[in-house]
Amino acid sequence: MKKQVVVGIPMNAEKQVFIAQRSASGTYPLKWEFPGGKVEGDESFEEALKRELHEELGCEIHPPFELFHSNDIIYDDGGSFSVRFYIVRCELPKIASTLWEEMKYEQIQNLHHYDMLEGNREVVKLLQEHYS
Repeated sequence: MKKQVVVGIPMNAEKQVFIAQRSASGTYPLKWEFPGGKVEGDESFEEALKRELHEELGCEIHPPFELFHSNDIIYDDGGSFSVRFYIVRCELPKIASTLWEEMKYEQIQNLHHYDMLEGNREVVKLLQEHYS
């Protein structure tokens, strides 16, 4: 059964997006990704998105939420996910997170230089088509 996942694509006023590099010791080590996580229990997608971005980044996001893309992905290790990607606007506090190796805002046109998590690659192409 596919796990339901929500992903936020924090975008700043300069149209840069926030990306983070996964831990070297976790699953899919050192891959770059957008923040997010699994929908829990009877949460709506929007409730899960708000919770995940608050937990991971300490930021508050407010509606309207712009659903940018959705896709299904099955990884080589058997992980199966249905993912919804949202463009979000939020002011990120100074993040001191142990979740990731590195975090940054990056120009959309430069995202192809990063070893992105497989499930994020399609949305990177779409972002580049839409915003570049």
